[in-house]
Amino acid sequence: MRRPLGPGTAAGLVIAFGVALRVGYFVQRPSLWGDEAMLALNIGGRSFGRLLSPLDYAQIASFPFLWLERAAFLTLGANEYALRLWPLIAGCVLLVLVYRLAVQIVPAGAAVLATAIAATAYPLIRYSGEVKPYTLDACVSAVVLLCALAVLREPDVRRGWVRLGAIGTIGIIGSLSAVFTCAAALVTLAAIVWTRRSRDGISRVAMLAITWLVAFAGAYRLALTSPATAAYMQRFWEAAFLRPGTPHLSRRVVLGLGELACSVNCWGGIFDRLWLVAGLTAAGSTWVALRRGRATALLLLATLTAPFGASVAGEYPIAVRLLLFTTPALAVLCAAGVWWAGTAVSRSQPAAGAALLGVLFVGSAAIPAWAWVTVQSPIEPSKREEIRPLVKELAERGAPGEPVYIFARTIPGWTFYTTDWRWPDPNQLRWTAKVAGLGGPSFNNGAARGRRSPAMATVPDFSWRRHRIVIGTSTGAQARAWLGFVPTFPDTGWAETEAERLHAAAHARAWVLLSGYAHTQLDESAPLLEAIRRTGGTVHIVSASSGAELLSIDYPQPPAIVAGPP
Repeated sequence: MRRPLGPGTAAGLVIAFGVALRVGYFVQRPSLWGDEAMLALNIGGRSFGRLLSPLDYAQIASFPFLWLERAAFLTLGANEYALRLWPLIAGCVLLVLVYRLAVQIVPAGAAVLATAIAATAYPLIRYSGEVKPYTLDACVSAVVLLCALAVLREPDVRRGWVRLGAIGTIGIIGSLSAVFTCAAALVTLAAIVWTRRSRDGISRVAMLAITWLVAFAGAYRLALTSPATAAYMQRFWEAAFLRPGTPHLSRRVVLGLGELACSVNCWGGIFDRLWLVAGLTAAGSTWVALRRGRATALLLLATLTAPFGASVAGEYPIAVRLLLFTTPALAVLCAAGVWWAGTAVSRSQPAAGAALLGVLFVGSAAIPAWAWVTVQSPIEPSKREEIRPLVKELAERGAPGEPVYIFARTIPGWTFYTTDWRWPDPNQLRWTAKVAGLGGPSFNNGAARGRRSPAMATVPDFSWRRHRIVIGTSTGAQARAWLGFVPTFPDTGWAETEAERLHAAAHARAWVLLSGYAHTQLDESAPLLEAIRRTGGTVHIVSASSGAELLSIDYPQPPAIVAGPP
């Protein structure tokens, strides 16, 4: 008779499955999309020292992450594999850390379930394959929680406090969200030492607080960029701050909790994920408090609630990617909730009941995640913008002298894929960052500018491989978190002005490269192409890939003047 799999073996299989999902997405090597390309331009175009300065294109990241990315870029080359390597490594290591965290809090079977929840969470899979630091944030959070648990088990051992202080300090410097996990650890430890009336404990908590506050002040100053970027971020995330007294607060609180739930399960099936995850979290917190102590439950719950407290103060927006650092704590609590529910379903065989419920919960995430990786069946609209093959095709098919119009949202990707990173032109990169960066006329998410006229299109053209490049200006339809596009249509006259610019640069044929133009509320390419047709251009789709198109525009030529007989 074959023995059932042990917890360690089962956890290994779950981790292997989670790694396979992440590697499966990674090896597909999709083109860098807008946000990735903007961060990649900073990584590729700056030295290590300049990465300590405010980033271009309104990007924000901690300098250790940027330095890791820069090192990979210089070592492995200017390609997607190099830029996405560290997020992939962090996404895979996270699964091991979640298991190590869970096995100290919940039964072995529930620890496997917690690992499976993290392994199949769509946001963790996606951001393991993007040039973003969110999986690294989750790793840092898991390590801080592990160190805090060690102190909770042996609060009188000085070595544990020193380790927690060092790891927390490094984490705060390396991850912009680590301060929340460290704050949760401080609150929990403060409650414990206050209850015990331990003078040594109180002084240690005070020392941790001072050390972490100093580290956070330095990291905040380095990472948080210029006042202009801060103002733009406040405007972009305005609806995602849960400030008291703001419109529709109760509805936005529910949306925010839904964002937290989506960090472990984005399934939108029969049971609404928000209330399912909320119920499991509540049950899991109760189980942990009863079986592992209130301090452990407080540590995990404080990690989940800390960003919401900061959002109430107007200091931290609520979004799935910005909450991914909570996934280690949330996965453990959900697994504990499933375990407790399983014991209620089957008291004679609690492990079997928990396994059944766990398979249903994890399966609801695993199947869509597998479909997303293998066939790109979207759980949310895919961010893929396959610019790389279109740039290559344009280089092969475009004739010298034919102008190319680059849509504003396409500029970061276009710039990355047309730069010779062996010998990059720093002046060209700086010029593009000025024109297409925050405040520039071609910023990919520029605000409305009112009625457009040809006089407002002040972006100069430049040459690329003997093509005249016409840089598009922003449409004026600005994406805002939770609000969609404000306004939901381009500025009046934008399309006509852009069409005239292209027509003026063209002789017989021109090219248009588009990406990031199709949104739920509007298709920004439609008014542009209609305006091009009104100028006499005939639009042909040369090549279309995921989220991007290469078009050729033929303009009518005046009849040739034939000289008469002398």
